Amino acid sequence: MLPPAARPLPAAVLRHTGSDVADHFDVLLAVRTPAGPDDRACATWRTPRDPGSLAVGERLAAERIADHRADYLGLRTERELDRGRGRVTPVRHGTWGAAAGGADIELHWHDGTGTVLRATPDGTWTRTR
Repeated sequence: MLPPAARPLPAAVLRHTGSDVADHFDVLLAVRTPAGPDDRACATWRTPRDPGSLAVGERLAAERIADHRADYLGLRTERELDRGRGRVTPVRHGTWGAAAGGADIELHWHDGTGTVLRATPDGTWTRTR
């Protein structure tokens, strides 16, 4: 569950390849206004697909992983990560807000589209609109 956001906060989806785990997407949701690029202000989930590409009613696994640095919210080109952790490529960026007691994640993407996801305690997200 996420705390309801008082105002829209930054969000991003990154494709992560070449790491020690299977290729995946990292979904970053800022939980506060970042204090700077190294601020680990982004709650982060690992998903097998870009949640913005789901059809209404589709579900996917969303594994909560370590918070990420705010620097990744502004990433607009591919980046090689240090220490052999692979590379990340930006897929989407925009803003998000929580509704329905923190169970719904409402995302507004930079391209004018939107995605609403319902988070469930079993670690899945379902697109509701």
